[in-house]
Amino acid sequence: MEQTKVVTDMIAFQKTAFTNSFQAMALVQDQIGQVAHTTVKQAHWLPAESRRAVDQWLDACKGGRESYKRYVDDGYQRLEAYFADSFGAGSDS
Repeated sequence: MEQTKVVTDMIAFQKTAFTNSFQAMALVQDQIGQVAHTTVKQAHWLPAESRRAVDQWLDACKGGRESYKRYVDDGYQRLEAYFADSFGAGSDS
């Protein structure tokens, strides 16, 4: 069935586009995190408590990013399963 192929191709394209964009964003965030960590580490005037707060903030950002990725991946799996059931993707047409 042509509809099945179009829909599955669209989902695959969107999933790939999201994954590539997410990986690029994660790379940028990781680089910024390394710069922030290095800057804070070299700021001897900054209290240790503040340094720990920055490190905790960076860890929280990374954890939130990973959670978001899991949620989106789960959404794509549900979407693929829905369309596979709706269109009978297993059939040869």
